[in-house]
Amino acid sequence: MTQQNYKLAIDFGTSRTKVAYFDEHNNRPELIEIGRNVLTMIPTVFYVPKAGEGNILVGDDAEEMLDHDPDGYVIALKKEIHKPGKIRLGSGRSIERVELASHLFQYIKEFVEKHIPAFYKKTIDSCILTVPVCFSEPQRDAIRRAAEKGGFRHVRVIEKPVAAAKAWLFATHTQGINNVIVCDIGGGTTDFAVVQYKNGIFQPIPEIPTKGFNWGGDDLDERILESAQENNNDDSDESQSFWNKVFSWKNAFKSKVRRIKEFLRKNRKPEHGIDIKGNGFILKQETINQCVGDFTDQICNELKPYIKLCREKLKVENIPVLLVGGSSQLLGLEGKIKAIAGDANTFCWSRSEYAVVLGAAMDGIKTSTTQNLGHVLKLLNTRIRSEEPIIYDQSDNDFVHQFRL
Repeated sequence: MTQQNYKLAIDFGTSRTKVAYFDEHNNRPELIEIGRNVLTMIPTVFYVPKAGEGNILVGDDAEEMLDHDPDGYVIALKKEIHKPGKIRLGSGRSIERVELASHLFQYIKEFVEKHIPAFYKKTIDSCILTVPVCFSEPQRDAIRRAAEKGGFRHVRVIEKPVAAAKAWLFATHTQGINNVIVCDIGGGTTDFAVVQYKNGIFQPIPEIPTKGFNWGGDDLDERILESAQENNNDDSDESQSFWNKVFSWKNAFKSKVRRIKEFLRKNRKPEHGIDIKGNGFILKQETINQCVGDFTDQICNELKPYIKLCREKLKVENIPVLLVGGSSQLLGLEGKIKAIAGDANTFCWSRSEYAVVLGAAMDGIKTSTTQNLGHVLKLLNTRIRSEEPIIYDQSDNDFVHQFRL
């Protein structure tokens, strides 16, 4: 299958989904602004109504139901998409996981065909999906089947680190780097992979296995919620009943926690109120800080021996580390990774969460035609209308930033 058949690149994430395509006229990948809020990402959330009370909703529309009917709210579907049986929700609702995920792919396909000028009067039947390196074949197959069920006849799957490295290389025009360790921290997984630049493309090194663990930003949100309960000093029956209610609506409360966590750079205050349908509690900043610190320590504890292994196998002392993924900008993470990487460079973008989908959009494109990616990433700071505040220091390179955390 040739490149022109791959109409869309989709980064189906645990927390958010991004979509891009390769603009052959301008020779560069383009992000697609999608969803009711017309942002360059949509939340990977679903709402399953009671029987006879409406249609399944995805993305922005599903998020609107968080405070109205949390019993039908589904998040983090990606990690469990391969499991047999149905998801059991409140009020007798149930649905198969692949079937539920297919609604998001169908929505993406129909939205792009209807609203994106490059696809007017065209039928999109092909896509490139990105997957974490630690995903098993059943997980990969389940995502592929969901895309097919959503209307894509031809589906190609590529691993996230390879896509991210490709985007990084051509965004930064970095010279003289043949190997890079990609650290992709997403909503549900943390992946490490060393990729090598050879014959014009980045590709995995077979002698060095990829490494990762099934923990990401979504799991961090759940840990923060659990810590809030553990730090509660009220052992009364009333308090126990309240927390039982909170965890019966766990998905909805985790979404609230995630929003607070992501705005830490902006909302520096000791306490944050969380409430759904009159059920609320106070989340302390120190609880968030402790959980974030524990997670970033875990990442570094897993990454350190992998860096050592890569150095030994490749007989290269300083291999750059590239941070990508929506959770790669956690407070304190870059500083900790710099400490274990030693003299090797640690690279991070202000919009690193888009590296994977932009790289996927370039899959199969010859390197001589991708020089405009740097222009795309440079524009991200001004044209993306994102709700997530990013703070960074501009370095000499237009597209690589060092964060002050």
